[in-house]
Amino acid sequence: MNISPSLQALDAVAIQLMVTANNVANVNTEEFRAARVDLEDGYHGQGVRVADIRRRSDQGPHIPDNPERLAAAGYATAAEGWVQGSNTDLAVELTQLMREEATYTANLRVMRTAHEMAGNIIELTA
Repeated sequence: MNISPSLQALDAVAIQLMVTANNVANVNTEEFRAARVDLEDGYHGQGVRVADIRRRSDQGPHIPDNPERLAAAGYATAAEGWVQGSNTDLAVELTQLMREEATYTANLRVMRTAHEMAGNIIELTA
């Protein structure tokens, strides 16, 4: 049983999980741009691998600037300054996280089954 495609998928999904975690961790970071992972077919059409990690280009909401920073700059109120908020959409990120978890779990099951099959073959030949 060839487990290489499952190993490739585990690597790709691990990167997706890291990117999703970073997006969620920065949901309240001003001017943060969420990223997404593009996947492609693995070597010789088997498995999957990361093709690219891209920053999303859509704008985040405009939010009042940090009041402490405005006061330090000489502004009286937050209404005088605005910054762009993060463009991270938690609904999208959590949906992505559920899909990544299911993909990771499925590939782990393939690996576990291959391990059990190899053990059974060794027991039969011994």
